[in-house]
Amino acid sequence: MEITSNAADKVAGMKSGQEHLRVYITGGGCSGFNYGFILDEKMIDGDFSLEKNGMEVRIDPMSYQYLEGITIDYLEDQLTKLKKTVKLQLELNYKNGQFKTGKNLIILEVAIKYVSEFIKSEIKSIKQGDSIQIIGVEEDFNIKFESEKLENEINLKGQIDRIDILNGTLRIIDYKTGKKTEKNPGIILKTDFDTEFRASFPE
Repeated sequence: MEITSNAADKVAGMKSGQEHLRVYITGGGCSGFNYGFILDEKMIDGDFSLEKNGMEVRIDPMSYQYLEGITIDYLEDQLTKLKKTVKLQLELNYKNGQFKTGKNLIILEVAIKYVSEFIKSEIKSIKQGDSIQIIGVEEDFNIKFESEKLENEINLKGQIDRIDILNGTLRIIDYKTGKKTEKNPGIILKTDFDTEFRASFPE
């Protein structure tokens, strides 16, 4: 686990004494884990500890097994790294491609725009006090659907872009990056299991 220099400096600026940053998880089971952090002076036996720019980060042994390998950073800082990160991912996934001119450059710029707007919307949501708990990303699913009106059962297979809980409401999110139309509304949500469900099918 590591913490970026920018994150360490910003957290250090919030301290009022000798506190360290404690990162932890709670919960589990069907609802997943809740991730949190506080400025704390308490020490726990077996704490994992690291220091960056004079800022100490501590994680209790139980939480550490689920947090090993993570990087603590500020969402705002991700915007400054966005172009480089998106370009790298495109180069890794599209072999023999260059993104300096032509159609590939347009693809790169569009991808940067979409990711930038997404990060900005997450920052806005958090700043206005929303609680967001990410349960999973790019989760595969295979569900059997049966009905008396159908002669045979249907298998629904695919990949869910993101599953999260926003202010206590479960959301299943499918990101759409094409042109928004009535058939393709952009982002499709299923919020709770007793409310409206909208599905999008390829034409």
